[in-house]
Amino acid sequence: MADRFDTWGPLVRNALGQFASVPKKDLERAAEYGERRAKGYAPVKTGELKAAIKGTTQGTGTGSKMGGARMFISAPSKYAPVEFGSRRGHRAQRFIERGMFDALEWLEKEVLDDLEDLMIKGKVGHIGPRFTGARR
Repeated sequence: MADRFDTWGPLVRNALGQFASVPKKDLERAAEYGERRAKGYAPVKTGELKAAIKGTTQGTGTGSKMGGARMFISAPSKYAPVEFGSRRGHRAQRFIERGMFDALEWLEKEVLDDLEDLMIKGKVGHIGPRFTGARR
């Protein structure tokens, strides 16, 4: 089975084919959303871990598109036993993994919404009745 972070649904794979790259605003907003979600999942003792979680993007591109872009949600390596667990009995919390999964689900919906908007405005070719409003 493929890793869920590398797998897009069939509709999204078709939708992404309509874009040269993921819209920059969507990727940046997904990173922010993932950061908020990861902070919500993180255990809190002093608040230091929560404050250290960051969502960022990297990639080439100019203007409104990011080609070859990547999204990251990270925390300092000293918190790895909290994320992954340890042999000393620390249970894995998976706060970054869950935040990233939530961000990818959000990004999938945003990309489909952007594609639908483009199709309604007539800027993208026809790919099916769902997006054009045609009824059978």
